[in-house]
Amino acid sequence: MAQTSVPGNWQAELDALLKTNKDCGTLDDFKTSQTDAERVKFIFDLKLLSDIGWVSEYFTSLCRRARRKDPERAVHHKQEGNKLFVAKQDEEALLSYTRSVQFSHCESDSEKCQKGSDLALAYGNRSAVLFRLHNYEECLTDIDRALNAGFPKETRHKLLVRRSLCYARLGKEQDAIKVQEVIRAEIQTCDQKTADHLSKEVEKISAEIQSVTKSLKVTGPTSDIKKSPAKPVVSFGINDVLVQASSAVEMKTSPSQGRFLQARQSIKAGDTLIVERPFAGVLLPPHYTTHCLHCFGLLPGNPIGCKQCSGVLYCDEDCRGASWESYHQVECLYMDLLHSVGIAHLSLRVVLNAGLPFLVDFLKEKDRTGAQNAIPGVTKEGRYERNYLSVYDLMTHTADMTTDDLFQYSLTASILLGVLIHSGWFESSRSGNPTDSISRDTNLKMYLRGEPIHRQSAKDTPSLDMQQVFTVGGVLLRHVQQLVCNAHAITALQATQVSQEHLVETQSQVRVATAIYPTASLMNHSCDPTIISSFQKDVLIVKSVKDVPCGGEIFNCYGPHCKRMKRQERLSQLKSQYFFDCQCQACTCDEVGDGSIMKGLKCPKCGKAFPVSQQELVCPSCHVTVDMAAILSQLQTADTEFNEGVTLLSNGQHKKALARFKSCLKVRSKAMSAHNHDLGQTHDAIAQCLATTGCYPEASEHLKHSLAVTEAIFGPDGIETARELHKMAEVQIHAGRPTDALKSASRALDLAEKLYCHSDDWVQELLCLKTALTKIIAEEEL
Repeated sequence: MAQTSVPGNWQAELDALLKTNKDCGTLDDFKTSQTDAERVKFIFDLKLLSDIGWVSEYFTSLCRRARRKDPERAVHHKQEGNKLFVAKQDEEALLSYTRSVQFSHCESDSEKCQKGSDLALAYGNRSAVLFRLHNYEECLTDIDRALNAGFPKETRHKLLVRRSLCYARLGKEQDAIKVQEVIRAEIQTCDQKTADHLSKEVEKISAEIQSVTKSLKVTGPTSDIKKSPAKPVVSFGINDVLVQASSAVEMKTSPSQGRFLQARQSIKAGDTLIVERPFAGVLLPPHYTTHCLHCFGLLPGNPIGCKQCSGVLYCDEDCRGASWESYHQVECLYMDLLHSVGIAHLSLRVVLNAGLPFLVDFLKEKDRTGAQNAIPGVTKEGRYERNYLSVYDLMTHTADMTTDDLFQYSLTASILLGVLIHSGWFESSRSGNPTDSISRDTNLKMYLRGEPIHRQSAKDTPSLDMQQVFTVGGVLLRHVQQLVCNAHAITALQATQVSQEHLVETQSQVRVATAIYPTASLMNHSCDPTIISSFQKDVLIVKSVKDVPCGGEIFNCYGPHCKRMKRQERLSQLKSQYFFDCQCQACTCDEVGDGSIMKGLKCPKCGKAFPVSQQELVCPSCHVTVDMAAILSQLQTADTEFNEGVTLLSNGQHKKALARFKSCLKVRSKAMSAHNHDLGQTHDAIAQCLATTGCYPEASEHLKHSLAVTEAIFGPDGIETARELHKMAEVQIHAGRPTDALKSASRALDLAEKLYCHSDDWVQELLCLKTALTKIIAEEEL
């Protein structure tokens, strides 16, 4: 087998194993397994994991070489950062120094620290970039890290000088003076030449500090100190039962609906109903370089890496420590494999967060007490908390799953169980002592061969309680099944634009992580939901988007939304993933949620809208026969032109792209109804081209059409409308129309504040925009 540090394609292996075992009739035997633990033991007894060629080699050899620290790469990135810093490409230099931090070993040897470790130099060099970018707080943190990591003594004074200047520019004069005293004390230990040089430098710095301090007394600190956002809170106080929800909601149960949430009192649009931290969550690999592995917050300019691997980043030492203690010390070696298993990674994270001792006691108690007619997830004290019980009691839908799916889920739980065995999690959880690598490799090989795991020195003495192993495997499988219906996407607003010059951006919510929120999981689905979700790092904030009367049910949307997807598409998706036939108003009312407004066409005679049809159609308004074949042929040509325009725009060919979009608009305007989604998208694309070439007034006119379409589809109070208004305000500013821009920005802010918490980054951005526009208009009036 070719040497690689990356495992094979797990889904491909699952598909191959499913086919093989279907053909030989194994699945018929698998169906007889009654519990999740029995299903995992079935995989073990048949030694099915041993049929995957790369698994054994990955665990016993390759995983130890993956994402390891690499001093050569650390030096390379540091040198690259130095070149970029000299060229004053500060943002790029910052990224290079961070890569150097990631690949540098965390030195603990005092002799190495005296010489100056790669890590210390990376921190020190990064602090210089942060200083030049005026990020003084982050600069100070990196200076401390560099000194603690053993920054070279002969150049330590550079960091001390930089620290003194940071304090001065932050308006902390006394702290700046104290650092200068430390520098003067160090001068006494230097040779005469170095001492003379440092004395002159200190004099210069003292003069600069006095000048900066004097200036700051007038203007205030120059640093943009980032304050921690206010902690979001629920409206009407905390619920006595649902401890992460508002007292305005309550949990109800019924045979047909299961558990659900309803209004305990009248709720208004904008009320905060849930503020919930997840029991467990997993950051998605594409965001490892942009978000913290632990809290999912956007990384600062000075993130830190794991002490063992080079694959992940944290916003600070607190997140790194909490991550290592909870789960990363087990997962660290196996990140590539965990990426391959996809969302099932979260199943492992749930188990690691719970811990083996707790799981053993919990499952014994569950077996002893049974359900006892209690509401699932509610403690003996009558509370629904952020605990393992609320996760364990989420629906699994095992009875609804196909045998094929359950078989593949069992294989995935089994490979995750292999991670726990090979990591020594069972032994270290019991004794607190890590298992040596030889024993770990032996244990894994025995597991793959379907043999009970014994100590090497005593073949008849089991080192692992295999019944306990299969019980944990069953728990892993239970959580894998739950994730199908209960995993919650953590999203962040991301602006995507074809080039950096584009002013008109498309903003969208991008999934950055997946997590389990037991309280939010209590909400049933509607294709026209009651609520909207936003996030402050990993904290879920649920706000109402419409008024709900006392006793009214509170609905979430599981994905298919009536404003974005046609009824039949929604029904099909909900049935296949969530195993129910949607009966919400949007799916049962003929006048709501059929998606026709998004794709409506226009009668060539009377101009009235009518739904798309593949056949000849009689206009319901003027009764003329419409040649649908001709219209659809024209629209197909327009679609081609639009796609060509997108390609040209992405390649920076703005004028050619504009010509394609305008040609497309001519056809779509004639054939499509005024509120057709594709028509609005065409106006938006034209606005992008015009803004890029500086034609802001004309761009704003096209955005008016795009805004009208957005309001018609999503409503005047929708979040999509707020984003269009924000886009409009930015263009109107450049068009020299600050008054119009203020109106757009103010309306966008009003909507955003109703739907998101005040500390949300987007809300704060709109608030700053409104403040700046108000100031500009006031100055013009003077």
